[in-house]
Amino acid sequence: MEQENNEDFSAIETAYRRGWQQGFRHANTLVTFLQSKGYGLNHIQKLLTTYNDILVTSWRYEGNLQRMEDHPNFDVQQLEEIIKYQQREE
Repeated sequence: MEQENNEDFSAIETAYRRGWQQGFRHANTLVTFLQSKGYGLNHIQKLLTTYNDILVTSWRYEGNLQRMEDHPNFDVQQLEEIIKYQQREE
C-alpha cells in the first residue's frame, strides 16, 4: 500500500514539475515577445495578469478534465479589450 501511495505521489509530483517548467518557459517566451513589440514592463504585467486571472483560471477550473485541451491563446487584442472593459467598470 505504501509503495502504491509513493508511486501515486511521484506521478503527481512529476506532472506538477513538468507543468511548472512548461509554464515558466511559456511565460518567458511571452515576455520576450511582448518586449520585442515595444510593450513596457507595467503593461506586460497587466496583460499577463489578465491572461492568467481571466482565461487560464477559467480553463483550469471549468475545462474538460476528461480530455486534453489546449491552453487559451494569448491574444493581445482580446486581452486589451478585456483590460479596457475592466477599466470602464472601475
